[in-house]
Amino acid sequence: MMNEIRFYGSLFRRRLGWFLLTVMVLTGTGLAVAVSLPPVYAAKARLVVESEKIPDELAASTVQTQALEHLQIIQQRLLSRENLLDMANRLQVYGSDRPAPDQVVSDMRKRITLDITGGQPRPRDPVKATILLVGFEADTAVMSAAVANELVTRVMAEDVDMRTTVARQTLEFFDQEVSRLNQQLSQSGAVLLSFQQENQDLLPATRDLRQTRLAAIEAELSRIDRDTGDMRRERERLTRLHESVRRREGRPDIGYEARQIAALRETLSNLPADDPGADEIARRIDALSRRLDATGGTEVGRTAYHRHRDEIDARIAEEDARRIALIDELERLRTGLALAPVKSAELASLERDHNNLQSLYEQALDAKALAETGDAIESLSKGQRIGIVEQASIPRVPDRPNRKLVAAAGAAGGIFVGLLVVILLELRLGFLRRPVDLERRLGITPIATLPIIDDSRPKPIRAGRSLQRKLCVGVAALIAVAVAGGIVSGYLPAPSEIAARLTSTDVL
Repeated sequence: MMNEIRFYGSLFRRRLGWFLLTVMVLTGTGLAVAVSLPPVYAAKARLVVESEKIPDELAASTVQTQALEHLQIIQQRLLSRENLLDMANRLQVYGSDRPAPDQVVSDMRKRITLDITGGQPRPRDPVKATILLVGFEADTAVMSAAVANELVTRVMAEDVDMRTTVARQTLEFFDQEVSRLNQQLSQSGAVLLSFQQENQDLLPATRDLRQTRLAAIEAELSRIDRDTGDMRRERERLTRLHESVRRREGRPDIGYEARQIAALRETLSNLPADDPGADEIARRIDALSRRLDATGGTEVGRTAYHRHRDEIDARIAEEDARRIALIDELERLRTGLALAPVKSAELASLERDHNNLQSLYEQALDAKALAETGDAIESLSKGQRIGIVEQASIPRVPDRPNRKLVAAAGAAGGIFVGLLVVILLELRLGFLRRPVDLERRLGITPIATLPIIDDSRPKPIRAGRSLQRKLCVGVAALIAVAVAGGIVSGYLPAPSEIAARLTSTDVL
């Protein structure tokens, strides 16, 4: 085992120059990168979503957005193009060398940190406090703190604006809804009242009265029919009695003769002038006229019979007129009763619509009262709001790069690559280097081992080692010249700046 260690140690010593050269190059490169990377300062603030100051059982806010959703909306508004450009211009984030707007937006979104933690991501998860971490990365500590605090200010402003806007819009909506429903309710009431007035005799409220009136009219019509029949029979009896008396006295009925004269005159007027029967009709008219004049005319012939008959006729005519009026009223009542179900359905529909509007109006009034309470709660900042737990302060040290880690990575990489170079150089010479290699690889047991006596062998070794030293010196000189050129050209920081960075970040 010790022989193996000594053997590999001798091989490593032979290639020590290449190993050190590789380690120096990569370690120097790591140190150069560590001190040349620009510092990035990150300032962060911590915000928390606070619950309502007034219990919902007493007075509820009209803004019902969940905390996580509320913060996500604010996050998207803060990362909008317009907002980022305005913030970059107002705070002079890029100074005088301002890039294109698209580059500004992309770079600002990369620098800004808006992390939401806590809350209740899933329904079954426990409820935790919702925290918003706001941060910004910049080349200077002051700029990072300024932008982070500006983000905090805008988060607070967006929170207040969103909640007050939602509460105000809710109140305006229900105010308009109450006005609209009030107007519709007034119109519905006017239509309902007009319908009731126009169909007063057809509505269910007067159904009993109309049925009572219908029964009374039918009874009255029965009485009129009965009385009219009695009066007609009385008139016929009087007429028969009067005619029998006149026949016994030998005097014809004057009324009959007058009717005969009127009929003959009408017939004569309808005949042609040269008709042979016209003279006979004229003679009959003349005879009947003389006979009627001989009886003393109509006034002379009027007796108690005529007066009684005329009285009965007048009463019959009066009852007939009343019958016609009652029949018309009866038809109207029957038509109204037939239309009553239709009008009742229309009235029920109008009343149902009116009651629905009344219910909606009352609900809108209640909702408006709640909206007014919610608006007052949000105006006084008594509802759910975002509070500042920790304001962004100016960072004392950069957030990155980690110069120690970069330098250590360069050194570790140099050691690894140096070992790899040594291994590759040794593998290039083959595997048969010792007697034990013959036994392991070829299965041949050597009898004796003879050393190399040729004096020319050490010369290449010395030449190789000299070449290694020259390469190390050349690389070191090249690195020194490159570092000096970088410092002079401005690509690398000056020694004083490097010392300040090393002091501030405590790298070494």
